[in-house]
Amino acid sequence: FLAVATGHKAVVCLSYNLLKILRATMKNIELTKFYRRLHRLQVRIIQEAIGIDSELQRRLNDSDDILDDYELEMEVQFCLKEDSDNIIAEPP
Repeated sequence: FLAVATGHKAVVCLSYNLLKILRATMKNIELTKFYRRLHRLQVRIIQEAIGIDSELQRRLNDSDDILDDYELEMEVQFCLKEDSDNIIAEPP
């Protein structure tokens, strides 16, 4: 309301700044959701890897099993959309 009294340019500036703040807030909310989803995925992957590792350790300790050594590797890939709503690809 104060900006309205000081002139049109101040209103535009205030609106622009408010819009920037709102966009940044929405981006932060979306990023938080994204990071939470990645964290849940990480927890599930670690649980699965622990189970696989336990089974492989058991086989490694079994003298009748042909398993001699093992390594666990994992690669996670995801593709980002190329639209303007992409929260990761947008410049800061």
